[in-house]
Amino acid sequence: MQRNSSGQPDYAEALAWKLQLPGMNNGQDFDRLQRLWEELEKHPNKEQFFGAVAQVIGKLIFHDALKHLATARAPADQTTIEFIRRWALANPDRSARLLSGIRQMQAKSNMWEALKSNAPAASFAAGGLPNPGLPGFPPIQQPPPLPPAFPAGSPALARDASVPDFSAPPPSAAALWKYVPLAADTLDAGPDAEHRELPLPSGATLMAARVRGKKHKHDGTPCDDSFHFDTAGCWTIIAVSDGAGSKRFSRVGSAVATQAVVAVLKAALQNHQIRTRSQWTGDSFTEDDLVYVQESLVKGFEVAWRAVQQAAEERAQQPEYTKVLGRQVTPNDLSATLLVAVHCEVPYQGGNHSLVFGCSVGDGMIAIIDQDAGGRILMTPDSGEHSGETRFLDARESTPESVRSRIFPFLGKLRCLLLMTDGVADDYFPNQTEMPRLYGDLVLNGILPIAPASEAEIEHELQKSRAPNLRHQSPVAYSFETDRQTASGPERVLVRSMEKFAALVEPDMELASVAANPRLLAAGAAPRAASSAAALEWWLDSYQVRGSFDDRTLAALVAAPPAE
Repeated sequence: MQRNSSGQPDYAEALAWKLQLPGMNNGQDFDRLQRLWEELEKHPNKEQFFGAVAQVIGKLIFHDALKHLATARAPADQTTIEFIRRWALANPDRSARLLSGIRQMQAKSNMWEALKSNAPAASFAAGGLPNPGLPGFPPIQQPPPLPPAFPAGSPALARDASVPDFSAPPPSAAALWKYVPLAADTLDAGPDAEHRELPLPSGATLMAARVRGKKHKHDGTPCDDSFHFDTAGCWTIIAVSDGAGSKRFSRVGSAVATQAVVAVLKAALQNHQIRTRSQWTGDSFTEDDLVYVQESLVKGFEVAWRAVQQAAEERAQQPEYTKVLGRQVTPNDLSATLLVAVHCEVPYQGGNHSLVFGCSVGDGMIAIIDQDAGGRILMTPDSGEHSGETRFLDARESTPESVRSRIFPFLGKLRCLLLMTDGVADDYFPNQTEMPRLYGDLVLNGILPIAPASEAEIEHELQKSRAPNLRHQSPVAYSFETDRQTASGPERVLVRSMEKFAALVEPDMELASVAANPRLLAAGAAPRAASSAAALEWWLDSYQVRGSFDDRTLAALVAAPPAE
């Protein structure tokens, strides 16, 4: 049992863990913290520990806010700013450093949104101590209010004249965000969300979904992402694109680019067959039938860029577009990334293997999830001339030499082929190692299928795990409760988490090993939705990651689950 400096068990840590505060969700500590919490609940004098508990939680919340300020994008939370200002007044020896953090919070945005969404509601006491209000713990007594302004000589801080009432709970995370519908006269605006699904003769499923990002909903701006897919003979063709957020009509570029490249590849591959080979080597990809596929990709990117240029030229002649920009539209106003993959099955070593070519301009991700639930990335994300800058489809990036350098092949057994914009890819970074977590999240939320298993097989696997009674527990134990922003207001949803699930069933095992175990996943998976694509759309619009407010698009080719 971990103890503090006074020799007492660290009940502050246990309560912080129970509230799911940052730093207290370590899967390796799950059992220890749970036992500590149970011990605290039975302690006859538990109230004596509450002061220390509150101080620890106050520090966790405050430091977590400052830690994430650099990537904050949400609207500034004046209640939070005022809370930290008062804390600084009560701690003058640390006020200079704290005031610097407050200025950053005002200059950027509030990173508290995700913190509050992942912890129960808590009221904040003056002096920096939150009041969890849990059963058995009396509320913290509120001291007299601090002066509403800084003492003479203190650095100035712009603030509202009114002082918030800290005896009341702060607004919920959902209250910080608005849902603003698109104006009726928004040009080239698509729906907030869309999904599409296509069962294939092989038993595989092709699906995709996209959703308007949280920030776009808040600002009343359109989604800039697009996807398109089709089949051609034995080939499957998938494209996704993310329009540049700083360009007013990038949604047009993403739409026309995906449509154009899929159309070119459909025509080129409709009757194209890959020769049967007894042996595949690196040299195989320099042979005519495979070079043809690669050159088809080269042509597809060239035509996609021409389609963007043509779309810009058409809009340059329309006054409503000129009115929005104050000038004529140019191709730069339609800037977008483009990620493309083509897939077919080829006979090899006594069975069918997947042959995939991926090609991309810009960020996002093209990934393979193999039969061991491991990930392989089929692209190198492009960055521009400056750190954090993304390349977009243009005359330079669509040259044959440039496109050829970005083509990545794959031959092997796969569970699924995934293409996604950075709104999803950035949430699973680093991509190479985080692919099993993404795969597990998709399975647990009823989107991707897994190999069939009997109830007896599932129970047998659970009995070997650290959670043998999992089937009798609520999914809340391995889920996050979050707010989904909808036109009718925030909707509270429960999203299952691979990270929490792995920590629950096998805390000593690598997450990738848990993801590779279909019987364990079956124990925690939600029932398969009638429409996998609709479930994918719901998940994209529901899960939350700190600092993630962008449009989200994910397309997947999902192989039929292997029989065991």
